[in-house]
Amino acid sequence: MQDITTTAGYERLFNLLAKIDYLCRELHGKSEVLIPYEIKNEEWGPNEEIEKIMDCHDDYNWKEYKILEIIEDKKRGVVLKLETPDGIRETLFGAYQIEEIMAECCESTHPLYSPCDEYPYSLWEKFNEYFGYKLTKYDYARLSFVSLNNTFPGIDFYTMLKFVPKIEINLMMRMVYESKMKIKDYFRTETLKKMSWLYGCNFPGIVKWYSTCTKQNEKYDEYDKFIALLDNMLSPASEFNSFVENNGLPVVRDGKNNFGYGVKFDGDGDMYGLIALQSAVDVLFDKSAFDCPFRKFCEKFEDETKEERMTLDCLGTPWNYQKDEKTCIMSRMWKSLGFPPNVTRKN
Repeated sequence: MQDITTTAGYERLFNLLAKIDYLCRELHGKSEVLIPYEIKNEEWGPNEEIEKIMDCHDDYNWKEYKILEIIEDKKRGVVLKLETPDGIRETLFGAYQIEEIMAECCESTHPLYSPCDEYPYSLWEKFNEYFGYKLTKYDYARLSFVSLNNTFPGIDFYTMLKFVPKIEINLMMRMVYESKMKIKDYFRTETLKKMSWLYGCNFPGIVKWYSTCTKQNEKYDEYDKFIALLDNMLSPASEFNSFVENNGLPVVRDGKNNFGYGVKFDGDGDMYGLIALQSAVDVLFDKSAFDCPFRKFCEKFEDETKEERMTLDCLGTPWNYQKDEKTCIMSRMWKSLGFPPNVTRKN
């Protein structure tokens, strides 16, 4: 939900596609690529820095920890100084932590919910302790959702928390949300353009799905309707459930292990292109930790002769193999990106 309804989600996609655009231009016309691929052009750097400050992804999972200090740094954004079992740690605070706080606070309304006391899910409690507040999980869910409508959500989240004693929380969130609408609309428009560029020719179903989502999301530009997405979001009658029913979840598996759950458009097989894009990038940077996610598509061709294969970590997925005019989805994506046909791992 955050990725297709908030500024942070649109900006994350915008930055990702900007990097894909760079890779396409960098590798265009080359016959071979050595992996892991090394980025040498300075054009890549700004996107990396923006992502680092915006997302602030980390791998900590402490159960016992305490906020000692919150630092506002011009270069790093919001930094949490934490007392942890493995010593004093400083970690950036941004979209990753906020989305996990929001998930914890929203999911707690579900009857099968079990509390999670790990960082970053429990950060909402630590903020209450640090500030001496008694804000509820619902307060933090709304603070999270509203702050994600900033390009650097950690800054808005912390700023709103600081002003809680001075400004009524609902009024403050409305003011912050409405002040960010121009930049939200900008990134929403630009990501649609980039999605059309990336998927338009070879995966039109993805563009149709994303275009429908962004068009429908315009109704959530009104603050009250935006907040309504959070109300009883796990209830069958919720706004969020209606959104899923109308648009589907293209990167979620159904009961038969097929991606594209609930997507109702013609050509919804294109939705596998979303997974193939990530897989192609993982191959390029040699980060593929799992077998090819489309392995099951190839099993029925195991006895066939394959002239060319993508042999890196994918157990023989047919790289350029074709059957009845149907090409391996990874092959379709790789060729669509214009990446070199020959892939060699460095020694």
